[in-house]
Amino acid sequence: MARSLTCAGVLLGALPLFAAAPAAALEVAATFTIRQLPAVVDLNGPLREGSDHVATFVTGGGPVELADPSAATLTDLVQDTVAGAAVRIANQLDGAEERLDAEVLGTVIAKSYDAATGRLVLTGLDTVANYQAVLRTLVYENVSLHPHRDIRRITVAVDDGTAEGPAAVCTVTLQPGAMARAATPLPSERR
Repeated sequence: MARSLTCAGVLLGALPLFAAAPAAALEVAATFTIRQLPAVVDLNGPLREGSDHVATFVTGGGPVELADPSAATLTDLVQDTVAGAAVRIANQLDGAEERLDAEVLGTVIAKSYDAATGRLVLTGLDTVANYQAVLRTLVYENVSLHPHRDIRRITVAVDDGTAEGPAAVCTVTLQPGAMARAATPLPSERR
């Protein structure tokens, strides 16, 4: 007498083990759906609900952080490395006067900012930990003397080399501040 067992499930990096009592004949048929889970960014950290962050940019007050610098996380359940990330101002209203930057010192990650599109691209195969450290240094600055006051939506998505993960969003509120001053040097401009 042949017995059969059918199993369907999601594989998350390890094969499940099945044990059966000894029998004269045991036939096992298994069906697995193997799904690559992408890297996930959480800009506000695991102790706060959701993965998005809120920041306030004060005109003339210098760059504002786009992620919680001590709690933001990057998680990849399958891979130990990341291939790149894209940070984009979804509604860039002040053109090249709006800037994004991050500190990549001590990593193999390269960065490139396109002021025309408001997109910061991070590239280079590096560890999840190094990309997390860099994402924690993300900043936004607007050097316009009279910036549009509309809220900015800045998206952050990471590509682990297999798939791009869901974007986390930092919502930046702009407030008027002290008299306009010279722009604060971004991390890439400090040397």
